Amino acid sequence: MCGISAVIGNYAPIKAMLLTLNQLERGVQGCGMAYICNNKLKVIKEPCHPYVFFDMHLNELRENSKIAICHNRLPSAGAVKYENTHPFLDCNKNFALIHNGHAFLYKNRELLIQNGHKILGETDSETLTHLLEELYKEHKDMIKALKELTKNYLSGNIIVLTKDKKLYLAKSGYNDLHIAIAKNEIYIASSLKAIQKALRCLDIKKYKIKEIRNNTIVEIKKLKIKFYKVRIPYKTVIKSWFKKYNSDYYYDSYYENLFSNYYYF
Repeated sequence: MCGISAVIGNYAPIKAMLLTLNQLERGVQGCGMAYICNNKLKVIKEPCHPYVFFDMHLNELRENSKIAICHNRLPSAGAVKYENTHPFLDCNKNFALIHNGHAFLYKNRELLIQNGHKILGETDSETLTHLLEELYKEHKDMIKALKELTKNYLSGNIIVLTKDKKLYLAKSGYNDLHIAIAKNEIYIASSLKAIQKALRCLDIKKYKIKEIRNNTIVEIKKLKIKFYKVRIPYKTVIKSWFKKYNSDYYYDSYYENLFSNYYYF
């Protein structure tokens, strides 16, 4: 699985990079970052080792942005190239998304392209980005859009950074994701050890760490954190397994055989 990280605080890009360099076991075949600078959402990424990325973009990483997200890639779909490297932007460049995990998608990519979305790579993560854009257009609310994305499509974790300086986390499944609060700053990473090592390096001794639970959405604006629970019926989970086969018959027979003699959730 890939590594994802985020920081809210002074010099966030270099600190998010520090988190990434402490979870290299999660992938070294691509690295990228999104951050807010001068009220603009900037994305830098390269299909290379995070150490090489660090050397290439040291000047950008030194910018005193207050919020940043970072990704190191372990490919499960798509070649090692720029188009498949995270973060991904929606069409209007209103938000950037990084993803660790998989997605339950069937023909969504083709439908999004038909609707005018420009999907350049082969990853399900990029498709999730444009799918979230469509859901946001429908609901006019990022929490509602993320709940639907989490409930029906997501497997793993995503971090979304919006142009208006909000950070969203969504978790569906059991991939690790941790959040730490220390010195009026917030640190987020896939690896618990990455957070602990980074805070030790920064000489931060007092902090609180929480593991993000399954089926949870987190909204962060500045230092205010809100948690939202996503309730997913077991019927929805099972149906998602069969979406890729486009077969209601197989789904119905499986579901009825599994639960008809027991109870419904």
